[in-house]
Amino acid sequence: MIDDKWLRVDSYIVDSALLAGAKQRLNAAIGMGIRKDASGVWSGMEDSFSQFHPDYKSMDFGVFEDVSDFYKHASKASKSTEL
Repeated sequence: MIDDKWLRVDSYIVDSALLAGAKQRLNAAIGMGIRKDASGVWSGMEDSFSQFHPDYKSMDFGVFEDVSDFYKHASKASKSTEL
């Protein structure tokens, strides 16, 4: 918390070289653990995301016992959304 404001950040997850290379190869809005408009730098004053996108917070894929079931479901969902 900085100045009574929670800052959200996941930019520390992907190092700069990996992020730059993945963004060059990315042919979609999201993939390879990053987003096309990902930021790998955190100013310490505002939110910074390399993976999560605030617009996606309302998406609910449900609960899955097996990760392969999730990916099957997510693949179908992404064809009907702007993922």
